[in-house]
Amino acid sequence: MEKRVEELLHDLKVTRACRFSAAERLHGNDRRMALIVAMASVLVIALTVLPFVYKFPSSVSGDLSVITLIMSVMILAISLFQYSSNDAVSAEQLHRCGLELNELRRELRDKAENIDAQTLASIRSRYDTILQKYSINHIEADFRKYMLEHPDEFPLSRAETVWYFVTNLAVGKTLHTLLFLVMIVIFVWLVFWHVLPARLS
Repeated sequence: MEKRVEELLHDLKVTRACRFSAAERLHGNDRRMALIVAMASVLVIALTVLPFVYKFPSSVSGDLSVITLIMSVMILAISLFQYSSNDAVSAEQLHRCGLELNELRRELRDKAENIDAQTLASIRSRYDTILQKYSINHIEADFRKYMLEHPDEFPLSRAETVWYFVTNLAVGKTLHTLLFLVMIVIFVWLVFWHVLPARLS
């Protein structure tokens, strides 16, 4: 009986941590996407205003118009993707799931010394009910994060540790970082290698 209680306590602990980790990851995704949309909007406004403030050759004004159009479409696409991914709602569900699992784990821990088979079965059933209630699940990266943070429970080789760290770093951040860098590179190129030379010539 004691072993079964310990196993369930461990399952609750791991699942709870993974759900909280997933909620944090999705909140981060939502914030980064909102930041990218805000930055892109600022750049579009800046590129739209420049031709009205300064006199540019028609070729430069045309380039600015094309880039502004492309970035406007990019903003629309990112906004639609952010809306369809529903990260904020998913993060809230995962957080609530983690809270309920945490509450159930505390209850089991308090009853662990004098628990009987029927009570343990009831708590296990409630555990399954909570998981079914929140249909959204965490991803493998969230479990890998837990493994990295708890080497006493999951001994990893040095190669596995490095691999898990690198792959977790890339999850959810690679696309956002790439989009952000593309926007910055385009804007810097336009201003310093296209607009300013035309203005100063």
